[in-house]
Amino acid sequence: MRRKIVVIFLAALAVFFLTKPAILFVARIQLQGVFPGSKVSIKSCSFIPHRLLFLSEIEIRRDKVYDFKIKEAKVFYDPIRLLRRKIVKFYLGEAAISINMGKESIAEFSKYVKLGPSIFLLESVELHDLNLDLKSKEAVMTAGISSEFNPLDQSINYFDLKIGSLEAQGAQVKNASLRFNQKRLGNLYIERIQYDKAKIEDVKGSTYLEGKSFAISSLSAKTFDGQIHGELKLRMDKTPEYFCNLKFIDLDLDRFAQDFKLKEKFRVTGRLTGDLALQGSGANVKILGGNFNSVEPGGMLTITDDKFLNNVAKSSGQSLDILVESFKDYHYNTGVMKLSLEQGDIVFDIALEGESGKRNLSIVLHDFKLGSLATGN
Repeated sequence: MRRKIVVIFLAALAVFFLTKPAILFVARIQLQGVFPGSKVSIKSCSFIPHRLLFLSEIEIRRDKVYDFKIKEAKVFYDPIRLLRRKIVKFYLGEAAISINMGKESIAEFSKYVKLGPSIFLLESVELHDLNLDLKSKEAVMTAGISSEFNPLDQSINYFDLKIGSLEAQGAQVKNASLRFNQKRLGNLYIERIQYDKAKIEDVKGSTYLEGKSFAISSLSAKTFDGQIHGELKLRMDKTPEYFCNLKFIDLDLDRFAQDFKLKEKFRVTGRLTGDLALQGSGANVKILGGNFNSVEPGGMLTITDDKFLNNVAKSSGQSLDILVESFKDYHYNTGVMKLSLEQGDIVFDIALEGESGKRNLSIVLHDFKLGSLATGN
């Protein structure tokens, strides 16, 4: 008799926990545990034994920090995989994610989340139509994301990113989209990337993903009234490895000096064409080759930076007056520029030749800002 009572009690308890009120209660408690201090509401749920748990109209909110509005969340499972501590798939659809960190770093968001060890492993995660509005110390961004990936082997099935606007580290991105699928052609488009006044516009390319290898081919863009063509290859491991090969055509030097606010230091005209190859692993980047040549008929160069010319006069022992004249309205017929990366600084070594002789100079850009100038004869 006692055994029957225990069986009936356990059966009743199981039925209770499979009812909608019980599922909603447990789901709210779990979410409040993950996001302590938040207010959680879930409008509805449904349950299909041995297959699916469905939650709809979820809101997780903490005043002045974050507000998540999720239309639907689904957990797909089967009993056999559950015994192996695996969930078939987690699906999140039509979500509006708003995060406002103010002047804090986005890394500080971790203090609002409490993730303990999970006994279950996710075989697949799919995000569909997730809209992000982010404000933090490092970045301000509005974006839309759809993706499916496998956390166990860290592979991506498909990825679809749309950026309305992004401001980060002084750079701005407007209207960008990136799409790729496993073993199918996708595409890249960026209307504009801007740093200060320097712009790269109309960026286009074809994307391809196979396993963890990602490539952008037929890459093209417009910058400094010229064009860029090239390709990029990326290996997405724990430490990403990448290779980029670019060809620059007819870059306007006057536009370059204007956009990087170098007009007060020198005036230059003419155009450059050349190649640039980059290779990197994680944050370590090296320039494999950066060689540029002037386009006929050359151009004009005038250096107006007094500090620069004074330093040259001291180091070379030449008269300041002679140096001023040698770099005044200097016409070059041919020019060669080599680009290198030295301890995080971009160095342009330039050799010019014209009817009045040769001129050699180096321009160093610290963090894309003119840091110092040096020259020799």
